Amino acid sequence: LVSEVGGNDKTIGFVSETYEEPQGEDAEPDLVCFDPSRAEFRGFGYQDGSKVVIREVAYHLDGYGHTTWEAGIALSAWVKANSGELSGQRVLELGSGCGLAGLSAAQVCGSMVLTDWGGDLDESGMTASSSSPSGLNQPQELLANLRFNARMNARRGGRASVERRDWYDCLEPGFQTEQFGLIIGSDLLYEEEAIAPLFAAVQGHVREGGTMLLMSPADPNLSRCALNQRLVGLLQGAEGGSVTTEPLRLEYYESLGALGE
Repeated sequence: LVSEVGGNDKTIGFVSETYEEPQGEDAEPDLVCFDPSRAEFRGFGYQDGSKVVIREVAYHLDGYGHTTWEAGIALSAWVKANSGELSGQRVLELGSGCGLAGLSAAQVCGSMVLTDWGGDLDESGMTASSSSPSGLNQPQELLANLRFNARMNARRGGRASVERRDWYDCLEPGFQTEQFGLIIGSDLLYEEEAIAPLFAAVQGHVREGGTMLLMSPADPNLSRCALNQRLVGLLQGAEGGSVTTEPLRLEYYESLGALGE
């Protein structure tokens, strides 16, 4: 199932609260180094009354994965509106970034695994891995921030584990890993070079009969829209593969009361 934000057929809603400073348990210091002056905290509320709070960093400071984009918000709202499809499942999220969608899913699924790439900082602040088979430099502190968000939301219901996952590893001969019945992801493609590795990651992680749910912008003026269409073509052409596209419209509400109307 490939769902694209921007259509007019179906509406999903969310509540975005004001940026907020962490309180209580959320104010506990990081296990790894992170400059707090670069961080913002953002809360999201959903129709079922649940809430997810994430820490993110401005895009111009740290790039894509440290910022929550509209497709990620839409995916988080979608999993809340379709919680029955996730109930009891072990779910994998590719390209989790700040983790909003995966942490929303963690509150309704059986178990949740969040993944992204990057130099993985350990508790001493040392970089465990800094390069990809692609030769690209990997973002620092991305997984550290993802783990922070997972810990911060664990008490709100649903625990999620965090693992490093470089899609380029999935291109290696003999690559094997755990397979899942449901994989989710949002706004995953920004460069043409990432299409083949992402396709390999989906093939390597989805079990037979499983589903990949991809949320992406539907604006044809965005260059990455064409990249997503190429990925869809690969998925459609894969053995046993089929793709369904569902246009969605994302709406913002000022209060949970308005969302429930």
